[in-house]
Amino acid sequence: MPVTTIVGGGGSIQLADVIGAIKGNIISGRYGAGAVVASVYESELTTTSATVVLTHTPKSNGLYLVQGVIRVAVAATTMTITVTYYDASGSQQTQTLINAVSEPVGDTPFSVVIPATTTGAINVNATAGTANQAYVSAAIMAF
Repeated sequence: MPVTTIVGGGGSIQLADVIGAIKGNIISGRYGAGAVVASVYESELTTTSATVVLTHTPKSNGLYLVQGVIRVAVAATTMTITVTYYDASGSQQTQTLINAVSEPVGDTPFSVVIPATTTGAINVNATAGTANQAYVSAAIMAF
């Protein structure tokens, strides 16, 4: 691919790098913005067991923003949201964002920043107290 350099604002950037980033070859915040690397919209929780609603294996070590929303549609239900990932020591870590909370009908947002590595996947896990009453939308963004 031909390399085009754009200069301005006290710096420069090579267009080939930007295209590589868009294609997912480069995932880092060196351009001052993150990139959504995985997302899911309205994943219905059809069971009362923990369900992986979104997964992504990082292409590079770094900070990742995991955010989303639970939508409870029918009646209040108990919800748990966890995020699992691998840290710099290679150990799997779990962040519990919502822990067995009775969520009313409507939307409840969640968010966490994690230092994940290429050792294993980042998983967003959801558990509903009642099947077929809740949906999860989520995104993982690399910085």
